[in-house]
Amino acid sequence: MDWSEINARVEKMACERKEQLKAERTTMLGVLREAGVTRVEASYDGYGDSGNVEDVMVEPHGAKLDAEQDKKLKDFLWDVPYTLHPGFEINEGGCGEVVWDVLEDKIDVSHSDRFVDTNHYDHEDV
Repeated sequence: MDWSEINARVEKMACERKEQLKAERTTMLGVLREAGVTRVEASYDGYGDSGNVEDVMVEPHGAKLDAEQDKKLKDFLWDVPYTLHPGFEINEGGCGEVVWDVLEDKIDVSHSDRFVDTNHYDHEDV
């Protein structure tokens, strides 16, 4: 297998993942609208090969999701930035926020990657 075959497989998997995420979005949008949710805000954080969604807030504050719907929402809110930045949870990781305007069906992601930087200096015959 050469690099072009590997790249083709990776691209195919990425396209399949985007289609799956699109279907999940449609389903989740229906669930949220049925529950009366108009906006979702969540933060996520990943590092050291793991991560999760934290601090999910829905508006209006009285809107309720059952436990299964809440889990599916958190999974979806993880999958959105992960599709944009696959592997961000590796090593130093990454974090960010997802904001979903349910009425407009508009999702905004603010993502930051963490990294370690090194400056190297050689000093000869000082």
